[in-house]
Amino acid sequence: MIPLRTNAIILGLLLAMLLVAPMTAIADEGDGKPVASPQTITVNAGDAFDLEVPIQAWAHSNYTVSFLERTRFSFPGSLSVAHEMFSSDAILFKVPCQVEDDAPDGVYRMAYEVTWNVDDVEQKVFGEVEIQVGEGTGDGLACNSMVMVAGPAVLAFSLLIVQRRRYP
Repeated sequence: MIPLRTNAIILGLLLAMLLVAPMTAIADEGDGKPVASPQTITVNAGDAFDLEVPIQAWAHSNYTVSFLERTRFSFPGSLSVAHEMFSSDAILFKVPCQVEDDAPDGVYRMAYEVTWNVDDVEQKVFGEVEIQVGEGTGDGLACNSMVMVAGPAVLAFSLLIVQRRRYP
């Protein structure tokens, strides 16, 4: 039989995981910074594609996403795109890009900057879009922090239920 103290520790860890993760998401919303959530883009050498950065706004402003130049990639047009957004708007920012024909297979990171103005003060955040050219070097598995928290939480909760059924 598993001691009551072990059950209390498992339950405490479960509650901590379930309460802390949502609070971090709420804290991000409260700081007024937009939430950018780019996905990995998979292309082949020579392909033309759109660099995409979804932005969720938390303040009314004109938002601009600007990409920084990088070797192995060229931009047929502007390096940036701008949209007026209101609080809670979500817009997909797209900038046309092309991979050089001789780019070796691998994973490349394209840096971007998001700027906006609140109360006449310019704000900035930075991020990266991951571009996998050809077969790449990664395993293709995306890591989502909420899944990382939910997995152990579900496991701990399942263990607690099994223990309760086994030892009434």
